[in-house]
Amino acid sequence: GVSSLPPSPPSATLLSEFGHTRGAVMAMISGSDGDDMLSQFVRADFDAKELIKAAVRKDTISDDLAQLRQGISVLENQLREQVVSHHGRLIEQVAQAKDLEALTDTVTDGVARLQTSLVSVRSSIREPFEVVKSKTVQLEHLQAAGEILRAVIRIRDLSDKLERHMAQGDVKGEAGAMKELALAAGHLNEIRGIMSRADLEGIDELESRRAWLDSTDTQIRARATQALTDAVQMRQQQEIANALQVFLALGALPEAVERAEREMLKLARNAVATALDTSTLGDASDEKARGGRGKGPANATAAGAWKAELWTRMEALMDALAGKVSQAWNLQRVLAKKRDPQTHQLLLEVLDSEARGERDTRWFAAFWGKLMRAAVEQMMQAADRATFVKGLLTADYPRLRALLLALWLTTRRESDAGRNGAVGDAERSEMLAALDALQNQHLTRAGTRITESVNALFTAKPQGSPVGLQAADIASLLKIVSATAQGSRAEPELAALVARKAAGALALFVGRCAEITKDAAEVRTLSASVSNAQARNLAVYSAAAQLRASIETIEAGARKGGAVE
Repeated sequence: GVSSLPPSPPSATLLSEFGHTRGAVMAMISGSDGDDMLSQFVRADFDAKELIKAAVRKDTISDDLAQLRQGISVLENQLREQVVSHHGRLIEQVAQAKDLEALTDTVTDGVARLQTSLVSVRSSIREPFEVVKSKTVQLEHLQAAGEILRAVIRIRDLSDKLERHMAQGDVKGEAGAMKELALAAGHLNEIRGIMSRADLEGIDELESRRAWLDSTDTQIRARATQALTDAVQMRQQQEIANALQVFLALGALPEAVERAEREMLKLARNAVATALDTSTLGDASDEKARGGRGKGPANATAAGAWKAELWTRMEALMDALAGKVSQAWNLQRVLAKKRDPQTHQLLLEVLDSEARGERDTRWFAAFWGKLMRAAVEQMMQAADRATFVKGLLTADYPRLRALLLALWLTTRRESDAGRNGAVGDAERSEMLAALDALQNQHLTRAGTRITESVNALFTAKPQGSPVGLQAADIASLLKIVSATAQGSRAEPELAALVARKAAGALALFVGRCAEITKDAAEVRTLSASVSNAQARNLAVYSAAAQLRASIETIEAGARKGGAVE
């Protein structure tokens, strides 16, 4: 409707004429004979109350009223003259005002129609929006109800399958039972996933199933754990794979492998504790003589028997530890070959996201380190409980070291993970590091024995004994040195450590020899008979020469055995 309106009149001209007329009238008022009475009515700050107050105060009300009447008469005459002189123009302006009024009415009608159209448009848009909004909420609720209904139906279906597989697992053989348990575990895990994703609280049917699901979960885990433990101990790879498949379906593979690892380490510790349990050494007839079983052998013969039996047990212990290593290796092989049926991911990669394929043996190498640390820790605890065991492990440390190194070599040879085996020099170093405490005790004992023997050579002798060091004394010292060196001869690294410790103790011998050797005039004077000082110096020289020759023989044997220091 706006485009049909008539053209607007010259409103600017009308306003301009009105302004000129108003200015002329105001000029007449302010300039009519210099009358201040009328001119004050055109001031911007005119106040009628102040005008009345001034008239009352001056008592000129009558005069002022007469002047006002006269002024009004003058204004009327002047306005009449203005109207008469501008009659044509005023008539034109009145016509234009009518046109403006008509135009205003037209605009007002257009605005009213526009408002009506807006109300109509708002109504035509809002009503469909409210309908769509309502239907959207209704659809959302329907979808939520549908999801819950589908979840309940799926859980009911899976529960039936779960119950059926559990029943079949009870009647089938071990291999078939594990396969049924794997399927049951998959259904149970899916049920758990559905319950975690959907808000199913308050649904009676599902609430009544929760206790049964928990019980079934416990039963599956218990049976799979026992099956995995038995399969690992029996080294049956297929049964290990079946049991691991159950835990994979439950999403608990890392926990299952860790549990199996803890069980193997526990059995290894028990084997070490049993092997070094002195309460089972000897027979009951010795118990009274030694003041209670397990406190120590009653005599040297019993001590020899105890020592032989303990080393027999230690050799059997190495076989037991080798068995645990073999069990772990079989578990490693299953983890490196078995794949997840759904994702085709190796179980080893499920266990460790950083695993690098089938030939990654880091898990087995880590188990080897844990096994060695656990075994040595248990040996140290047994040594703390029994002095005899502590003395045995300290004195015969080279034998223990040789047994463990033989175990490392066997493991390296029998693990087929590459040319160098699953364990290498790093694992060997780790094993030897675990033995540091026993090694230090052995080295300290070796140095102490040699030092004590040297000190015994230079103690005061009874009167009448031969002067100076004798061959028998040196033979006693050499026996200890030779025994110390021979014990570590087969292991070059240990032989070098023992030789360094023995050299420190023998330095004491050299120093004591220097102390007792005299370099006086009496020693250099020749006479018919040998003086005591000369006899003493000669005995010391002979002893030193004898010791040096024997040490060179021992050193040659050590070099032949592989020690280079």
